[in-house]
Amino acid sequence: IGARAGDFSSDITRMAVLGDGPAGYDEVHAVVEAAVQAALGICRPGVRASELDRAARAVIEEAGFGPQFMHRLGHGMGLEGHEPPWISESSDAILQPGMVFSIEPGIYLEDRFGLRLEDIVILQEDGPEVLSRLPLTGGRFPCSAPPPCRVPIFGKKPLRYFPQIPGPGPIVARPSEENPCPGSGPFPPIPATPA
Repeated sequence: IGARAGDFSSDITRMAVLGDGPAGYDEVHAVVEAAVQAALGICRPGVRASELDRAARAVIEEAGFGPQFMHRLGHGMGLEGHEPPWISESSDAILQPGMVFSIEPGIYLEDRFGLRLEDIVILQEDGPEVLSRLPLTGGRFPCSAPPPCRVPIFGKKPLRYFPQIPGPGPIVARPSEENPCPGSGPFPPIPATPA
């Protein structure tokens, strides 16, 4: 979720599961959460941005998911949604007090699911101040529809979207008799995507 306050940008990513969720979800969530904590644990002024990326990436690699972490760990936040410092393996930026940036590791398992957790931090003299108060642990929501009770969004399958309620305010999914688990269908036909 992205937001703006005046001219400034912010982000946050949390995960939620409808029903039991896909096999392996809890394991992957725990690994990604540990990667967030590893990066936060060494986040101090004077540390290279690349060291944060390496700390998070090491946790994911040790768990056997290295190739499935396909992006940089984070990026600066400010007037632009993505700006320096780049928190990546190749970054030579030295972290300084007052810098605002994301820490957002993820694991993406083709044809199964993807999972990313993201926090925005302000680097203080004594370490990171995490701006969000939301827990990293994912919410679980009961689902009365037969499996699969989830929206396939990664891999080679086309994107499918939640049924939406039009009108002012946020777009939300609503259970109904025809669709007791929003996101599980029925879906309108989706045109084939180019290979």
